Amino acid sequence: MKTVGLTGGIGSGKTLVGRFFRELGAAVIDADQIARDVVAPGADGLRAVVARFGREVLAPDGSLDRDKLAGVVFADPQARRDLEAIVHPLVYFSLRDQSEQHRREGAPLVVLEIPLLFESPSPFAVDATICVIASRETQWRRIRARSGYDDEVIRGILDAQMDPAEKARRADYVIRNDGSPEETRRQVVELYQTLTGR
Repeated sequence: MKTVGLTGGIGSGKTLVGRFFRELGAAVIDADQIARDVVAPGADGLRAVVARFGREVLAPDGSLDRDKLAGVVFADPQARRDLEAIVHPLVYFSLRDQSEQHRREGAPLVVLEIPLLFESPSPFAVDATICVIASRETQWRRIRARSGYDDEVIRGILDAQMDPAEKARRADYVIRNDGSPEETRRQVVELYQTLTGR
């Protein structure tokens, strides 16, 4: 059984590709969901974020206001590094534990969906890496549709990320996701078959 890292910039379509892998029988672990879990109310991660950024990043109900935090960290590279230093170790410990559990349960393929796979050192290795790419225009459109961020925030988010072409160069496999979902699914099916021999 192989463990692969799935990455791509925001709005590239990692979630869609992950869903297709899951439908084919892979165990997919979403680092973004884990990142939300480790800063949930009552979690040590949230306490550390508040200690660094102040209560201004909290919503009235005490949960993390992700939009407020995004406005801070994407405008200030040091703030972003500070946030990553808090959240990333917690995320990686959980990824490792969940991956080992799926391996013990005999999953045919474990897919770790990690947006910053190449940007942040990982405490464990993967057998292969997959990068999902889409044009900047496509990413921009998807981010705006789902977040409501203004152009300045979207530009900051995209500019803060590694160039998609560089991610693609570093990856073992590339999935292009500017076309229809059906076109993307065909690529995922072919790659699943290559990785699992099924």
